[in-house]
Formats: sequence, C-alpha cells, structure tokens
Amino acid sequence: TEAFKCFDDALTIFKKRAHRLEEGCVYNNVGTIHAIQGKADEAMALFKKALQIHKGAREKLEIGHDYNSFGILYKFQGDYKKAMEYYQKALEIYQEEQYRLGEGTICANIGNVLSKRGDYTTALEYHKKALSTHRQIHNRIWEGNDYTNIGNIYNIQADHKNAIRYYEKALRIHASLGHRLGEGNDYANIGTIYAEMSRYDKALDYFQKALKIHQALKNRLGEGSDYSNIGNIYGHKGMYRKALDFHHKSLKIHEELNNLVGIGSVYTSIGNTYSHQGDYEKALESHQKARRIHHNSGNKLGEGNAYANIGNIYSSKGDFETALKHQELALDIFKGIGNKSGSQTALANIQASLGNIYNNRGEYKKALDFLSNSLEIYKGMENKLGIGN
Repeated sequence: TEAFKCFDDALTIFKKRAHRLEEGCVYNNVGTIHAIQGKADEAMALFKKALQIHKGAREKLEIGHDYNSFGILYKFQGDYKKAMEYYQKALEIYQEEQYRLGEGTICANIGNVLSKRGDYTTALEYHKKALSTHRQIHNRIWEGNDYTNIGNIYNIQADHKNAIRYYEKALRIHASLGHRLGEGNDYANIGTIYAEMSRYDKALDYFQKALKIHQALKNRLGEGSDYSNIGNIYGHKGMYRKALDFHHKSLKIHEELNNLVGIGSVYTSIGNTYSHQGDYEKALESHQKARRIHHNSGNKLGEGNAYANIGNIYSSKGDFETALKHQELALDIFKGIGNKSGSQTALANIQASLGNIYNNRGEYKKALDFLSNSLEIYKGMENKLGIGN
C-alpha cells in the first residue's frame, strides 16, 4: 500500500512536468508489484503503457527493462516459451548497449526459466555466465544470488555436496554485506539440504538460524516457512507432538497472510506427520484439505501431490485398489502440467509409486514398466538419489 502511494505521488509529479520517460518507469515499477501479487492483467496493462512510452522516446535501455518485465510476468504465469522470447529480446538490447548488469540479470532469468523447463545443464551454463558477468562488474549482491541459483540446480539434481558448497558461498557474501534477508534464506536452503541427507540435528540448527533472522526482520512469510521446516525435522526425529505444534504455528501465519500455497503445504506436512504416527484417518483428512485448497487455488502441482499422498495412505492401509485410483489421478495431472517446475520430480515419484503398487498386487510387468519410466525421468534430471532408488 505504501509503495503504491509513493509511486502514485511520483506519477502525478512526472505527468505535471511532462517527464514521459520517468512516467514510463513508474508504470513498469507499479506493474512489477502487481505481477508479484499475482495480478497479471493489471501488470500486463502497465507494462504495455511503459513500453509504448519508451518506444516513443526511443530509449533502448528502458525498452530492454520493459521486455525483462514481460518475461518475469510470463514466468510467473508458467508461460515459459513467451518468457524466454522476451528475455532474449532484452538480452539483445543489453548486449548492444553494453549494459553488463542487465546482461548478467537476464542470463540469471533465462537460467531460472530453463530450470523450470527441466533443462538443468543449459540452466547451469546461463547461471555461470551470470556469475562471471557479476564478478567482472563487482556486483556482490547479484553474485550471491547467482550462487543461490546454482545451488538450487544442484539441489534439484540431489547433488547435495555441490548444493551446500554454493549455498555457503551465497551465505558468506550476504553475511559480509549485511543482507539479512538473503542470509536467512541461505540458512533455510542449507537446512533443507541437510534434511534431505537425514542430518536432522544440523538441519534443525540452520532452520533455527533462519527463523531468528526472519523474526528479527518481521518477515512473516519466511517465519511461517521456517516453522514448517522445523516441524518436518521433529517429525523425522519421531517427536510428533512437537512437530504438530510447529506446523500449527506455521498454519496460523499462512492463514493470516491468506497464502493458499503455504496453507496447502502445511496441511500436507500435518498429514505426513499423522501418517508417520500410523493415524491414517487424520492423515487422510489433512491431505484432503490440502487437495481442496490446491484445487480451488488452481495449483495443479499441489493438487497432484495431494492425490499422490492420499494414494500412499491407502497403500499403507493395504487398500491397493483405492491407492491405484488416486495415484492415477495424480499421474494424469502431472502429465497435463507438462515440463514445469517440480512436475518432473513429481512425475518420477508417481511412476515409482505406481510401480510399487503393481508390485504389491503381483503384476510385475506393469511394475517394471512404471519403475523404468521413473528411472528414465530421473536420468534426464541427473537426479542421482532418484536414480539410486
């Protein structure tokens, strides 16, 4: 609200003084806020206004910024083809104008889109190009971001050693610059890797460091995520009551923020905790809540994961027929999503789950088919842990 007021005041001044170039910049900035808030139509209209003004003024750098903004908006919408189209337009302008900071930023943005599309090898190349550029111009903030992006790719590929190495590089930079938010996020990222490695005490230490920073910054979204991460650790350690306490703290924050993705995610964690306790009825209830939230908010990946979790519960209960029905619903959703962020991992997992169900039913040929499909997806992602499993 305060940001909108400031931009509105600025726009009034620039219009009165006929400063068209600055007016276009304000439209771009306000559009960016709308894009972050998920208001795609409002963002699109403002980006078009900005681009029209900057084209009229023949301001190439500003046109490049506008193309970058269109790319970001399309990425938020999951239209990665259009995002790449606009990022490439921006990159051409930045290279022509020898605008090195913009060039590095666009390389990072392209790397993120390629990662969403599952092309991790090329994504890594672009992130390393971005890193090289930001090092050359001594932009430490962006250098830290590049290390985080590279760590994210190694994380997806389950290359834990390299993921931690790059996250720690990002942490050192953010800490040296006093960039507290970046530092908190780095602690959370490193904690996630240690959790995946089953080093729960170490993971807990990092999540608690992240929580302390997010609380100091009054970053409620980060705080909610930290509570959920800590809850997951206590769940892994078999401390289920404590796990549920932290999940409910997280749930309260996400509900206050009306963060539907966060609410659905926490219900999933609560369901998993009840499942580990063997309380399948409460687990089903929580996963059903997660499914409804993801369905109503249009989060297809979350909805598919919820169906998969429900299927896993029925499989644990020995009801393989009902388990199969829910896993197939999940499979249909993941196939429909295509090659988007997280969908390939989910697709590989669901193929493996279906393979295990058919194995339990004694249908070994079908089991092998699904497990082979899962293996091929993991190979394509270069996910060593998935391949091993």
